[in-house]
Amino acid sequence: LMARDTAGLIEALGLDQPTLVGWSMGGEIGLTLAEQKPSLLGALVTTGSDAGSKHTVPPPPGLIRKLANPKASTNVFLELLFPDTAAGGAATARFIRSYEQVPQEKVSPRTLRRQEAAEEAFLRYTGTWRGLAGITTPTLVTNGGVDRGVPPINARRIVARIPGAVVSIYPSAAHGMMFQDAERFAAEIAEFSVRAGA
Repeated sequence: LMARDTAGLIEALGLDQPTLVGWSMGGEIGLTLAEQKPSLLGALVTTGSDAGSKHTVPPPPGLIRKLANPKASTNVFLELLFPDTAAGGAATARFIRSYEQVPQEKVSPRTLRRQEAAEEAFLRYTGTWRGLAGITTPTLVTNGGVDRGVPPINARRIVARIPGAVVSIYPSAAHGMMFQDAERFAAEIAEFSVRAGA
C-alpha cells in the first residue's frame, strides 16, 4: 500500500525518474516500489532497511513493539539511532538540537500500532525479497555497521540479489547513520544519482 501511495505521489507531482531515498521502513517501501514499478525511479538509495522474508536477520525480539509504545522513553530511540561512543554522543547532541527546532506533530497510538503491524507483516512478507533479482533501478544500499535494529548483514544480502547494486556500510554508525555522517551520506547520494543518470 505504501509503495503504491509513493508511486501515486511521484506520478501526481510529475517527477521524471527521481532518485528515491528511503530510511528504515522508507527503504523497504523503496525496494518494493522498484520491484513493482521499475520504470518509475531513476535511482534508489536505501539505508537501514531489509527486504522481509526468512532471509532477513530481524531486530532484537520486542524492539519493534518497544518503539511503537507511545510511552517509550526518548532513550529507547536514541540508543537505536546512535552508538554508545564519543562519535555517537556528539551525533546524539546534534540530532537533539536539530529535532528541537522542528515543530513536532503528536503521533497517535493508533498510528503507532499500525506502523508496528506493518513492520511485523513486512518481516514475514516474501514478495519483495523474491522480486529483488528483477530490480533494474540503479540501487545503493547503505547501513550502519553497528545497527542493532537492522543488522548490516541485511544490506549485504539485498545487494547480492539486485543486479549491479552497490553497498556502503558506515562502520561506526548505527540506525541513525544519515544523521551521524550526514555530509558523507549526502555526498554519496549525489554522486550515485549522477552516476545513475537520475
